[in-house]
Amino acid sequence: DFALEGSCSTLAPGESCALRVTFTPSTAGTISGQVVVESNAANAAMGINLSGTGIPVPAPRLSVSATALTFGNTLIGGSSTQAVTVTNTGSAVLAFGGVEASGEFHAGNGCIAPLNPGQSCRITVDFVPRIPGDRLGELRIVSNAEGSPQTVGLGGVGCRFALRGRSFALVCAP
Repeated sequence: DFALEGSCSTLAPGESCALRVTFTPSTAGTISGQVVVESNAANAAMGINLSGTGIPVPAPRLSVSATALTFGNTLIGGSSTQAVTVTNTGSAVLAFGGVEASGEFHAGNGCIAPLNPGQSCRITVDFVPRIPGDRLGELRIVSNAEGSPQTVGLGGVGCRFALRGRSFALVCAP
């Protein structure tokens, strides 16, 4: 975590030499090191103790309340709505780059403003099936947080009513 720059090979009496030590912490917390100067002088080796404190770089962290949303049976022509809560659990402002859903799912724009640490917002997702059967999609949340984009799995079943004899039946298969 410490680096030495410069070199002092030969010094005449009364001359001096400057060495530069830089500190680039790889972890948070106190880090120690030592520079050892060796010479042909009476005190042949001299140690200079080094110490520094690594401070974590502020960073946003996106936390989502669910990893998947299951909408169940939904009639074609209708819709079903659920929501996820997004929270900035980091130590810097969280900025959104986009929120979108794929397949027969549509994402609301409840999270467009930046979130300060500790703040939350809600993203609504609508399932609007067009044909019967199992439907899958994905909610993608793009942000400046590490690991972006965050994803939430989406699933639902499109259903329709069909006349069977003298009654109606719910048909949820293609």
